[in-house]
Amino acid sequence: KIDSPQDMLERLESARRKAVASIREVKGIAAGLRPSVLDDLGLVAAVNELCENLRRQGKFALHFFTRNIPGRLNPEIELAAYRIIQEGLSNALKHSGADEVYVNLVGRGSHILIGVEDNGTGFDLDHIMKFVRGNRRALGLLIMEERAVQLGGRFSAEPRLGQGTHLSAEIPIGTEVKHEHQENRDSR
Repeated sequence: KIDSPQDMLERLESARRKAVASIREVKGIAAGLRPSVLDDLGLVAAVNELCENLRRQGKFALHFFTRNIPGRLNPEIELAAYRIIQEGLSNALKHSGADEVYVNLVGRGSHILIGVEDNGTGFDLDHIMKFVRGNRRALGLLIMEERAVQLGGRFSAEPRLGQGTHLSAEIPIGTEVKHEHQENRDSR
């Protein structure tokens, strides 16, 4: 049976739509593995873009402060720092009910210090850690800690029930940070 020209056009259009959807999906997966802005412009620019994207959602006021971060770091360090901040912001967005969130990214000595703090509901850390063991969706805190520890750093979560949460990480970068690098105070 020979298909009519209209049938062939419909099948061709369907194939085109599937190809476009597949390309978008692959691009999304690739960006999820390592955001291209991280490779192109470095950690500060990538975190700034992440913050801008969240600001556009309008769920909370987001303040980003950075100081003394070298233009480029080891790619593993950049990715770990980015993912810790991303997960902290994701948790604030999904769970905190906050109307203000602060992100700090500061170079001090031979370390970078990361802070994500919100003024939301906070949580009971002991309860969450018991819950984590049986629920894959609640692994974010453990994953953030693991990212920092794998690089010789440390991570802490300080929830204050009814007052918000402060997440912090300290990651060694291997070289002393010079105090002449840019400072970015962005709060909208």
